[in-house]
Parts: sequence; structure tokens; C-alpha cells
Amino acid sequence: MAYKQLLYIDGYEVPNITSYDDLLSEQDGENSGRTPNLNMNRDILGRIASISVKLGPTEGNVVRKILGILKKSDIKVRFLNSETNNYSTISCYCIDPKKEKLATMGDYYKSLDFTLVSNRRFD
Repeated sequence: MAYKQLLYIDGYEVPNITSYDDLLSEQDGENSGRTPNLNMNRDILGRIASISVKLGPTEGNVVRKILGILKKSDIKVRFLNSETNNYSTISCYCIDPKKEKLATMGDYYKSLDFTLVSNRRFD
């Protein structure tokens, strides 16, 4: 079976992914909730995508390129959708990327963690 790349951000292939989770969560409206007899009603507005990624040891210039892209408020994201095993494309922003530098390895980072969240509903 051939390897499928998991993630592209603004056309850049994200390397060294050691952890990847694409969550497509339903967002409930104000009419969602339980009735007095405890029956559940759901008023689903749509779904939001969030993609959590962790990179393993990566060269500094690659991490800096990714961090530069992640600063944008409208990132074009192409990701391998785990529900379909096909690529989906969405517009996202990034929540608080975290990085850890390897002190003894020159210009390398031990890890880079970030979460991408869709700017619009994903249905």
C-alpha cells in the first residue's frame, strides 16, 4: 500500500508527522438539549473541522517556514480525511503552535505541535 501524505498547508507538504488527528465535530444550536422527560433533541448547525498535528525532529528552516504559514488567519489546508480516506480542502486558522528546540543538535527542533481549526462550517 502506498503512503499518502497527511497534510498540506498553503501548498506546502508538512513533513515528519508523528501524530495526526482530524476531528469533524458537530456544532449544536440553541434548540439542542433534553426535554423534561430526558429525551434528547439536537439542532445541528453544521460541522467544524479541527486537525491536531505533531511533528518529530525537524530542521529549523522547515519549522520556521511552517510557523510563518501558521501565522496567517486564512490558511488553505488540504488534509487526508479519515472518514473518507480522500483529500479534503478547507480554510483554517492555527491555535497556539508549540515548539521545542533541541539544544544539542544545532538547528533542529525536537517537536512542533499545532491545531488547525476551520474558518467555516465543514459539511
